[in-house]
Parts: sequence; C-alpha cells; structure tokens
Amino acid sequence: MNTKTKIQIGSVVGIILIILLTVFTINSINENNKKERDETFKNNYDMCKSQAYQSYLTNWEGECKTSLKAEDCSLDLDIADRLTERLTNEEKECLDLYKIELK
Repeated sequence: MNTKTKIQIGSVVGIILIILLTVFTINSINENNKKERDETFKNNYDMCKSQAYQSYLTNWEGECKTSLKAEDCSLDLDIADRLTERLTNEEKECLDLYKIELK
C-alpha cells in the first residue's frame, strides 16, 4: 500500500469519525432537549392542576360566604357536586393542554 492510499484511507476514517461524533452529539442534544421539554410540560401540567384546585377552594369558600356559613363549611350536595365537576373538568383541560407522554 503506497503513501497516497494510506492518506486516503486515513482521511476516510477521519471523516467517518467526525460524522459519528456529529451524530452522537446531535442525538445527545435531542435527548437533553426532550428531557427538558418533558420536564417543562410536567411542571406546567402540575401548576395548571394546582391552579384548578385553588380555584375550587376559592369557589367553595365563596359559596360558604354567600350562604352565610363559616369557612370550611359543608355545602348542599348539588353545589358541592357542581364545584367538584368544575374541578374535574379543569383538570381534564390541563391534561389536554399539557399532553404528557408516560413511558
């Protein structure tokens, strides 16, 4: 094998190594971006659910005040069911907004 052939083989091997390193780097970046994106979606979903629950508590307390009952009161079943249904719907909306891929 002459020197020119060795140089060509070395160049090809070098190019292949550069390509492999580039692919590996791109895959690593994509994996990190996916993890960050998933974590952001999860945090947004959790925050959305928390806000829905806070709204539920605020509405419950508002209903208690409207009916001139003390805080942490027991509401009539129809009012309590309506508030619980609203909470459930808001939590479903959170899930729709922040689809999370569970693995």
